[in-house]
Order: sequence, then structure tokens, then C-alpha cells
Amino acid sequence: MFITGPTIYIIGTLFESTGDMIANFPWIMFFLDVNGQIAAPMGESGNWVSDWTVFYWAWWCAFVPFVGGFLADISKGRTIREFVFASLLVPGVLCFIWFATYGGGAIEHSLFGGSDVAAVAAANQDISLFVYLQELPISMITIPIAIILVITLIVTSTNSATHVIGRFSLRGTEHPPFLNKSLWLIIIGVFAIAFVWLGGLPILRNTAVVFAFPFVIIMVLMVVGLWRDLKSVGSTDVYEPYCFDENGDPVPYEGEDGEPVNDVQEGEASEEEAPASEGTV
Repeated sequence: MFITGPTIYIIGTLFESTGDMIANFPWIMFFLDVNGQIAAPMGESGNWVSDWTVFYWAWWCAFVPFVGGFLADISKGRTIREFVFASLLVPGVLCFIWFATYGGGAIEHSLFGGSDVAAVAAANQDISLFVYLQELPISMITIPIAIILVITLIVTSTNSATHVIGRFSLRGTEHPPFLNKSLWLIIIGVFAIAFVWLGGLPILRNTAVVFAFPFVIIMVLMVVGLWRDLKSVGSTDVYEPYCFDENGDPVPYEGEDGEPVNDVQEGEASEEEAPASEGTV
């Protein structure tokens, strides 16, 4: 899309939009459209702030148990710095590039190419991506690829969800059995069908906002607990190199000679200990 689309316009959109967001980020964080200057022009389309900004706040709060549990599961042995870099900075940069490429390209087509992709997106957001791809070269290739990627996203997300929920339901079991994951898969599918049948995205938004509120309180307590835990890490704490066995239990890391790399006893200081800021997840 970057090559076959309006490349120069996309690059300009990426830099301009990034700068605009950085400059206005504090204002955006607290903007609630109290006076309705955004909601009024939209009319029946609804209030953008409540339908999208607040909704996505609640969405991610509601996803804290699932996403947090999954990221913690795949990040064992990583430092906090590595965890933040891989789960926050890298996805954030990729999102900037994604929205600049597809959003910027669609805007350019609507403003200067005589395209009706904006009107189609406003009428039916579900097919807006495919409408935009159809207007670009090699659409016979890119549209099937997009469909495959969407299916892959759904499958991998569902698989991760069943794994995490299965672990929670069995009190942290490292590898939930197949029948347990299959049961949760059926439950997730039933709820997904029910949401679509009851009203689709609007009912999902309302449900996410309702169920996210308790997790907001839990998240605040988790932040306080993490901060206190990091402050309590003393300079004499030793972080021994370790890996995990097939059951997920930590075991000492052995060097090429088969001997443990660090055999310093707990509580003893070491000249080669990791700094306190490099705590592991």
C-alpha cells in the first residue's frame, strides 16, 4: 500500500500527524467535548468522544486480564525495559505507520482522487478497507491477503484468549488441557454470536464500559503495588540468570561447561549483579 499508494502524501501524513499528536496529547487526554462542538456537526452519527475515545479506554481496561495475562505469560525472564519496549513502543510505532498508510492514503483518494471511500466508510465501516484496496493496483492480490490476515487475527486472538482464561480457571496451570480450552472457545463463540444478534458493536461498547469500571480500580491498585515493589528492590538483591523448564518453573541457567553461571547465595552481594532498574517480569 505504501508503494502503490500516494507514497509522498503518506510520508507527509505520518510526520505531520505524529507531530500534531505529540503537541496536542495533553489536551486530547482531557478533552470530553462538554460543549458539543464535535457532537453537534455529527448529528445522528453520535458523539465521537463517547462512542470512540471513552469506549476504547473502557475496552482496554476490560481487556486487562486477558492481554496482561498473555503478555506476562510470554515475557518470562525479560527485563521491564524489554517488556515495555516490545509491548508498548513497537506496537505504537507500527500503529502510527498503519494509520498513516491506510488512513492517509484513503484521505488522499477522497480529497484529490475523486474517490467515494470516505462516504462508504461512513456508511459501512466493515467494508471500508476492501473498498480502498479495490481502488489500488493489484487489488486481486491484496484483498485476499487482507482477508487471510483478518482471519489469522481472529484465530490467534481466540487461541490466546482460551489459553489465558483456561489458566485462570485452573489457578495458573501452565498448560490448560484441550477440553478446558475447547469449553472456553465455545463460550466465547456463543457470547460473540449473542452480541451480534442483540445489536452488534453498540451493545458491545456499552457492555465494555460497564465491565471495565471495576478493573479501573484494580489497575490503580496494581500500579501502586508495582511502584512499591520496584522501590523495595535493594542494591543487594541478586538476579541470577535463569530459564524455564517444560512445566514453566524457573531453573538455573547453565553455561557452556554445564555449570551454573551465577551461584551466589541469596542475600549476598555480587559485583556482576544486575542493576535494580533491570528487574525481570
